[in-house]
Amino acid sequence: MTKRRMITVLAALSLLLCGSLPAAQDDAAPALPGLATADGEGGAGQLSAQELNTQLSRHLQHIEQLETELGWSDPALIEAYSDLAAWYREHDMSEEAMSQLTQALYLSRIATGLQSERQLPIVNQIIDTASAAGDWVAVDKHKALAFYIGARAFSPDDMSYVEMVDDYGRWKTRLVRENLLGLDFRSRNRLAEDASEFYRRELARIEEEGVIPEAELVSLIHGKSQIDIEVAQSVAATPYTYFEGTASRYVSETVCDMVRDANGKVSRVCYSVQRENPRYRESQRDAKRFAVQRYLRSVELAITRLETIQNQPVLTAEERDSLTTQIREMEVAADRIGRSARRY
Repeated sequence: MTKRRMITVLAALSLLLCGSLPAAQDDAAPALPGLATADGEGGAGQLSAQELNTQLSRHLQHIEQLETELGWSDPALIEAYSDLAAWYREHDMSEEAMSQLTQALYLSRIATGLQSERQLPIVNQIIDTASAAGDWVAVDKHKALAFYIGARAFSPDDMSYVEMVDDYGRWKTRLVRENLLGLDFRSRNRLAEDASEFYRRELARIEEEGVIPEAELVSLIHGKSQIDIEVAQSVAATPYTYFEGTASRYVSETVCDMVRDANGKVSRVCYSVQRENPRYRESQRDAKRFAVQRYLRSVELAITRLETIQNQPVLTAEERDSLTTQIREMEVAADRIGRSARRY
């Protein structure tokens, strides 16, 4: 085994064993609690450090052998790196798993091209691994990559495309609702507005093809309404003073005074001053009201569309009941937001 591989083994085992090992008893090899041995006796057995070392060494030696025989970029290495990543994940080593999956993705892009859908299984593994580790920045990055690939691999008249839009839209909505990226108020609002625009743009693109039945777009229509409700709710709770008014903030006025000069002569002197425009505050209120109404109007249009779909004979009774619940929740939310907006 090369020096580089040996360092990798030692580093990985140090991370795996450090802080989680009980004190060694007599001459027995230390073991990780909760990991069953190969014999699996009663579930109480544990893998020793030597067994873990053997497993990890086997993975690394396999990768090194493939690199030596086939070259560092051979597609056969994609599976080898993915298998090693799975081993790391099994032993709660997310950072190391991410590193191996990133290498697998890199090789996959070399082998299949930057826009091949064959990368998607690896991208989804990265998303799952990052999500388990709470690395939301990495999740967001690779969710965007998954949609980028899917949007080029599938046509808007394909249900796979609709599913890709639905998945990415749901993720963006979750980002906004839970503020997983820790954004400030304005940045979070921009993210919500971008998500709403994403839904609008993709729905228009799909409907332009005229192939996917409207009943198959319920999830996207409802998804857009949910992010629109989030935006409207945020805007409604924002004081009107945060909005840019449509009127000029200041107006110029000419002020004249009678001034006596050094010789005692009185003359009229005029000059210009700036004062706050009394209409500016009212225009700020108008700007807020228009912003709330814009998104509430979008929710109302979604309700109308869902009501139309609800009457289509292709829907089952269960699907109709589900739509009834969704429509009612949307109506309640829109009414609550409308009343809330008037209090600020």
